[in-house]
Amino acid sequence: MQQSGFPRDRQQHQHPTHDYDSFEDDLYGSPPRLDNNLRGPQYQRRSHEYSYGEDLHPLQLEMMNDIRREESLHIEERVYRTMDPAPPSMHRQYGIGRGPPPVRSTSFNPGTLPSTAIPTPLTGRRSRSTQLPAVHDAPVQTSSVQMADIEALFQRVSLQQEERHREQMAQVSRQQEEHHREQMEQNQALHARMDSLERRSQPPVSVQRGGFSGRARNNSPEPRDLPVADDGPGTAGEEVRIVDDGVEADDESDEEGGEGKRKRKKKKVKTDEGKTQTAIQTLSTKLFRGACGVKGRDWPDPDTIRINPSTGVRYLSPVFPEDVNHPRNHAICVAVAAIVGEELKSKKPAGIPQTAKWTDDLLFKCAQNSFRACKESWKKGEKEENAKRAEINERSNRWYRRRCTKMLHIKSQLDAYAEKHGLPAHVMQHLLTEQLLSDEASGPEDEDESFDAWKVRMATAYGLTVLTPAALKKEQFLEVLKCPWRSDELSEISHELQALYDASLKTTASGNPKYKRVITPTQRTWDRIPYVAPWDFGISAEWLDAQRRDPASAPLVHDWGKYGDPEGFGAQAMSADSTTSDTRLRAVDPQFDFDGLSEREE
Repeated sequence: MQQSGFPRDRQQHQHPTHDYDSFEDDLYGSPPRLDNNLRGPQYQRRSHEYSYGEDLHPLQLEMMNDIRREESLHIEERVYRTMDPAPPSMHRQYGIGRGPPPVRSTSFNPGTLPSTAIPTPLTGRRSRSTQLPAVHDAPVQTSSVQMADIEALFQRVSLQQEERHREQMAQVSRQQEEHHREQMEQNQALHARMDSLERRSQPPVSVQRGGFSGRARNNSPEPRDLPVADDGPGTAGEEVRIVDDGVEADDESDEEGGEGKRKRKKKKVKTDEGKTQTAIQTLSTKLFRGACGVKGRDWPDPDTIRINPSTGVRYLSPVFPEDVNHPRNHAICVAVAAIVGEELKSKKPAGIPQTAKWTDDLLFKCAQNSFRACKESWKKGEKEENAKRAEINERSNRWYRRRCTKMLHIKSQLDAYAEKHGLPAHVMQHLLTEQLLSDEASGPEDEDESFDAWKVRMATAYGLTVLTPAALKKEQFLEVLKCPWRSDELSEISHELQALYDASLKTTASGNPKYKRVITPTQRTWDRIPYVAPWDFGISAEWLDAQRRDPASAPLVHDWGKYGDPEGFGAQAMSADSTTSDTRLRAVDPQFDFDGLSEREE
């Protein structure tokens, strides 16, 4: 009679040639594993309860269940370690396993995890399968790895890492902002201190042994700010700051006893030397201007040759756009230093004691300071001239735009004017251009007259009776400048065309014109010479004779008075009696050939 399952299995496991090729046999049914577990203390007591030869199936079943449960937990932990190798602390925090998984002798394949399906008996040659072996058809308790739990774990870890990264970046940003703020505060304090040091007045310096000596000559600073010479010849009141380079740096000692006395004594010497240097500098600036022949700010062009009428000596012409080291400027400073030295030797001016001493280097330095002071005066004059020139250019451009606008207005009334006076329209097209129109000013000529006074004067000339500021607040005037080159006949034609345009505005939606033009002579003229020569009847004979005698303007009027007049227009314009304003326009032949006029004259 065959014994029960345990001895049979026991006998089966004892065969050394048995083929343990399946995963389940190697994991759960190996004899060493069963023997080791049977020797455990938890099974010794229960083993003695059974005698040899009894059926031990319940004990074997309980042991096998424990082994399966333990291996299932190890497999689950191994899966978690493979997907996310987290430290043991995180395993304990999230309840993953009981600790690090044991090291297996066989390789792990997730596809061979135990399945929760109902186990089925294996037949034939056993192979690796995901099904558990059926041991006496006993139920098996296994657990599977849920991917949802792994994804949830990954999501929680990712969120924590992102939050930690944001906190670290925010902390770094706060630290950088704090460091930048500290650096800005330090820089502001440093710049404020430097500005304070620069604004301090430089203490007076004395000259030892009458001039430059010792190392102080190379260590002394250059003057940063030079005063501006006043208009007019140099006087005692024209002060130029002197920086003495002749301080003796070796005079100081480290003795403690007489330091205060030495400082008081040196301060007294500096004051005397400073007064002497100021007097020498004043004399140098005065002689510099005298050698250049300039009393105010009107410095001439350096290329202009000027002669002193009293001595017959050529004036010096410094090149102020260049610095003091320019060859010509250097030569002028050397010459002025020599003149000052001769003046000091012959007679010492007021403020310079008889015992005063100086050197050639000191006189040359004073001449350089005089150049810098006169250059500042020249710069101011240049700035004023440039500003005035820019203002004139802006005004000329503004007047040019007004002439162009007026020409557009006049062109719209040429047909009406021709119909009124019985003239063909094509004749009027050749009478006026933008260059032949008068300029119009919207303000006073110079600063001697205020804008309000000019406005009242224009309102009076226009014929207004109420001249209060409230009545003139919205009024705008244009002062029509008189053209000295234009005859009265051509001026009347221009004014009449403008009047026709202003009258046409009253019949339109725009209403009255924006400006009130004051044509009444206001004694304000403009000497602009047009680029285009007008017809002979539109030229003032007196003005043309005066311009032809002027060498500067003669080339600009070389072709004036050579084009004649179209038939029917003021033949008497070139005569002396053409200044009367009752000249009548005569009708011209409509068949007159204006285009061939110049060819016939040639």
